[in-house]
Amino acid sequence: KRVQRKIPPRNHTKPTIPMAALPLLRWGASSLHAHFSPTPPRRLFSALRQPPAAGRYEPGSRVMLKGMDYPELEKWVQSQGFRPGQAMMLWKCLYGNNVWAHCHDELAGLNKDLRKMISDHADLKALTIKDIITASDGTRKILFSLEDASVIETVVIPSARGRTTVCVSSQVGCAMNCQFCFTGRSVDILCIAFVFL
Repeated sequence: KRVQRKIPPRNHTKPTIPMAALPLLRWGASSLHAHFSPTPPRRLFSALRQPPAAGRYEPGSRVMLKGMDYPELEKWVQSQGFRPGQAMMLWKCLYGNNVWAHCHDELAGLNKDLRKMISDHADLKALTIKDIITASDGTRKILFSLEDASVIETVVIPSARGRTTVCVSSQVGCAMNCQFCFTGRSVDILCIAFVFL
């Protein structure tokens, strides 16, 4: 007996964000910090380096693509003269396979003009590895440089039981001021948007 497979209808809805990220998107990094912190941050990173007024994107300003939600990405792509469908293709390139592209050439499936525009007006890399220091016990300190040359640290700590602990900096600088930690020695304290995490 032949079994006929049912093909599900195509879903033409906007892409969704994982449920765990929704509180971050609703509140944004600054309101999260204000809600959970007694003092407001001095500086704050965002997806847009120079926030545009009333949804307009300034000529010459560069955007961080990984920091945009879909409506913001669609609006930005349209402001550059491209169709909304191309925003969907870009979204799928950025998040479909959870691949972090480091340059516009790695965004497979986009037309040449869109890739050129992305190269001229957007950044894909949020962090740059500055140094990796490995201790004798296998612990690795990874120093990352941010867009303004601030440095944050992530520590990967192996365990004898086969588990690994990862310490991730969520801000530049720290009130604890631990001298063994690069992040703690920084004078300025600023929140890091979830795109970097």
